[in-house]
Parts: sequence; structure tokens; C-alpha cells
Amino acid sequence: MYRKKWDKYDTENKIKFIEANRDSLFHKLYIDFVKANPDISHILEVGPGLAVEYSEIKKIRALKYEVLEISKCFIEYCQKTYPEIHIINGMIETFDNPLVEYDLIRVCDVFEHTAPIQSAIKNTINCAKRFHITMFKWMSNGSKLGDSEIHIDSDNNSYYSTRFPLMRVIDEIQLYGMIDSIIIVDELCKTVLLFREHWYRHRFEALSSHPSARGLRCIITGRRK
Repeated sequence: MYRKKWDKYDTENKIKFIEANRDSLFHKLYIDFVKANPDISHILEVGPGLAVEYSEIKKIRALKYEVLEISKCFIEYCQKTYPEIHIINGMIETFDNPLVEYDLIRVCDVFEHTAPIQSAIKNTINCAKRFHITMFKWMSNGSKLGDSEIHIDSDNNSYYSTRFPLMRVIDEIQLYGMIDSIIIVDELCKTVLLFREHWYRHRFEALSSHPSARGLRCIITGRRK
């Protein structure tokens, strides 16, 4: 199901939704996070797509960079463009590699399409000392954590869309990790808000039933317990 959804893209001509977000603030914040933490030398990125930040990250310091990816087209793109990146073919929901401890795991716009989300969160936190999680979607807290729907895209490909009660996602992360910060990035206004400031100021908007945060990103950073 995952491959049918993502393998249809033509990475030679780039991908419009990735290209549209290439200069987004949440990308810069990830790069800045790596810069600000000199103890990070081994990174695993989950679902990197075109790995748009890597060209800047590799300039920061000597880093070992690995990616966990399921899509054939994205794997081929990384192999061709960044042959030094080690590629693991797989999904975070089933990923378990006790032989490697990463300094940082980065997950961006992935949890929204995982099932079960609980396994994805557990594996994310357990395999690295630190985590940097970016999310683009959340729904009403009336949703149950772990509920997912099968959606059909315009090319008749099926894919998971996870129901996403954000406060429950945060609670699940805290089962395994200690959260250092939660921020809300408003891509339209190019501003950053502390999570609590945003959440309580715009509580009814944030908890509404629309399936997308509409230009907002939630970034959660922390470390494994």
C-alpha cells in the first residue's frame, strides 16, 4: 500500500509538494537544531523524501547520516544524489535495530500516515538518544489514538491517514521520552510560538474537526528516558 502511493512520483522532475515546502521554516529549524547540538554525529531520518535539508546538514560537521525509507523512487533518488547516505528499506512502525544507537532520530510528516501510530512512536523514541518530530496534521481530541482510515488519492492509490489527536500523541511520546520543547510553526506568517501559548490562545481552532493544521507545523524535541 505504501509503495503504491509513493512510487508514482517522478523524482527526476521533483515533487511539487516537497518543492513547495523546500524553503519552509520548519526545515531551517531542524538544521539549526543539529548545529546547536555538537554532540550529534549519527542521525537517522525517517521518510526523508528528497532529503532537502541534508545538503546543508552535511556542511555542519562530520556526520554519519542514515535514512529509513519504504518508497522505491525516494530510495533511488537518495542513492543517486547522496551516495554517502546509508539507506535502510523499511517503516518506522516495524523498525527495531538494537545494535545501533543513534544520536538523533528525525521524523517529519510521517506519523500522519503510520498505523499503528503507537508502534511508530515507541520505535522512534527507543532507537535514539534524542528525537526531533515534525507534524503537519492534527484532529479533534475526540479521535482515538491509533484510529486510521484508508484514503484514495487522485491516482486511485490507497494510503493510511491516521487520526491525530495531538494531546494524546504527546502523552504517548512521554511514555518513552522526556520532551524538551514543543513549538508551533506558522508557515504563512513565518513565526514560531510556544505550544502552550498557541494551544490556549487558539484552543477551539486547534481542536476543530478539520483534518489539517492548515499551514502550521508542530515540532517536538526531546530525549529518550
